[in-house]
Amino acid sequence: MQADTQGRLRSARPLFIQAPPELAAALEDYRRVLHTAHPLKPKHSMGLPADVKRLSLALTAERGPGPQANYLSSPANLSAYLYYFLPWNLYRVSRLLHGLALDLPEGSSVLDLGCGPLTLVQALWIARPQLRTRRLRFVCLDQTGSVMRAGKALFEALAGEAGQAWSIEMVQGPLHKAPQGPFQLVTALNALNELAGGRGEEGRDALDRVAEVLTGRLAANGRLLLVEPGTRLGGGLLSRLREALMEEGLYPQSPCTHDAPCPMLAPRWRSWCHFTFPADGIPAWLARLTDYADLDKDRVSLAFLLMSGEQPQYKDVNSRVVSHRFALPGGQGVYACAEDGIRLMTFVQPPRGLLSGALVEAELPESPMRDPKTGALVCPLDSSAPGEVRGQQSSEMPGAPARETSERSPKVQAGERKPRGAGAPGRPPGAGRSGPAKSGQGKSAPGKSGPAKSGPAKSGPAKSGPAKAGARRAGPGGPKGPKGPRGK
Repeated sequence: MQADTQGRLRSARPLFIQAPPELAAALEDYRRVLHTAHPLKPKHSMGLPADVKRLSLALTAERGPGPQANYLSSPANLSAYLYYFLPWNLYRVSRLLHGLALDLPEGSSVLDLGCGPLTLVQALWIARPQLRTRRLRFVCLDQTGSVMRAGKALFEALAGEAGQAWSIEMVQGPLHKAPQGPFQLVTALNALNELAGGRGEEGRDALDRVAEVLTGRLAANGRLLLVEPGTRLGGGLLSRLREALMEEGLYPQSPCTHDAPCPMLAPRWRSWCHFTFPADGIPAWLARLTDYADLDKDRVSLAFLLMSGEQPQYKDVNSRVVSHRFALPGGQGVYACAEDGIRLMTFVQPPRGLLSGALVEAELPESPMRDPKTGALVCPLDSSAPGEVRGQQSSEMPGAPARETSERSPKVQAGERKPRGAGAPGRPPGAGRSGPAKSGQGKSAPGKSGPAKSGPAKSGPAKSGPAKAGARRAGPGGPKGPKGPRGK
């Protein structure tokens, strides 16, 4: 291939840097936090895996009514959520916060909408130890009082006396009852599906109302952080809300590398904006509970949006990797999002650092072509100039092509595979099922929207819904005692 038809990778900066030992230690200790703040009754401990599976099926069902209103007011559901879904959410949000350029000066105020069990507050404490001595005010709003009270008890057990520097105010009620602020940080984690429900014109009106509430409570120099599961629903909501927020005067800071219309909303593009990374450093007790609940995970995914009123200095050479590597005839490729649309970066030997979520600086070929099927700019990279990897990257996904996880729930990430080798004691790595759990969910776009005649062969995210109901093995449930679930 001629040199003028090849691009050159200058650098790749990972979004999810390698999980620090402190994160693994905090999550390993979180079982103690749970037993201290929310001890399980014997019947809930015995039935915990079944309760987790039942709640997962209700939350991740593609069709049907879903969970009942205020489902976390049920003691069994609340225990299942706190012991399983909350730790997984803490892990993925902490991983994001650990690598995200986000700071809170002394005296900052934070508004957390749809706060649940104070997931954001706890994740900040775990991921940002430098904030622990600063005087910060958190206003947490949710419609279920019991889950907020449980979350505050968990934070107190997690932080101890050191947590007294953080002021936590809980407000029970709907979105429109949120205090006016202004706040230096406004957040919503796994809550947009509930805050902005509806379809068509109704859905657009709901998104506009949410955008007005979010921007109306931001300080002049404030930032807005929204995090959703890496589902088509979650990613699509964020892409549409991004447009409404920009109309309110905000600019994307991350993951977007531009303020042009979101390419993911183009009619011919069938994927959505989300990022996937390996579940490194998950504690053994959580992996065992995941296994006993018959919900396999070895990776997690999320969609997120960081915005503020400050306009960044966008660079047209920058793009964000929005897929894992997939096979192509004669090599491999990744999709990346940029101001000029989706780019299809191809290469013979994969450069280091081209992972899901990586911020890439690359020169385009002098005369780039567009894939006639997807409209993506085809950018063959010169493998002899691999570029620079900035920052300590997360581990590479094993194998090629790598499969992305697609989570279904607005509250959880169920159905992903558990970390390899982290199962029940005595089980060899890889024992049991090796594939993802079954679901009725369809596949995402990268596989179906690859380059015409030479595109990747159906390499989109693997199906990731929960497996068929029913535990694989009998035995008592809760992670009670030194060896985790099954009562050991």
